[in-house]
Amino acid sequence: MKLFPSWYVPPHIRQRKKRSGTAVINAVMQEFDIDKEKLVSNGRRQKQVRARQVAWYVMNRNCAHLSYIQMAKLLNRVDHSTVIHGVKTVEELITRDNDFAKAVERVEMSLRD
Repeated sequence: MKLFPSWYVPPHIRQRKKRSGTAVINAVMQEFDIDKEKLVSNGRRQKQVRARQVAWYVMNRNCAHLSYIQMAKLLNRVDHSTVIHGVKTVEELITRDNDFAKAVERVEMSLRD
């Protein structure tokens, strides 16, 4: 027995937009005050690395249509394992650092506007 007709889409699903990886990158660039050249470069400074990792974390949560390899290519990386490591690192940092957690939350909130 069906509760709803086949054409009905619940409001919480209807409002969910398909987010793009570039929108996430732009939100991260704005929050971390970093330009795209530094974000996609091979630099290993902490600010650049954290911004890349946050971008992958937010993409992982908000861009379900992107694979790990696609997320890596958006930031000039080849290997999907780099993305997986970045997501796990951000998850750990969120539990330890409240300021960092608030910055990640601001990035996600800017995507919802």
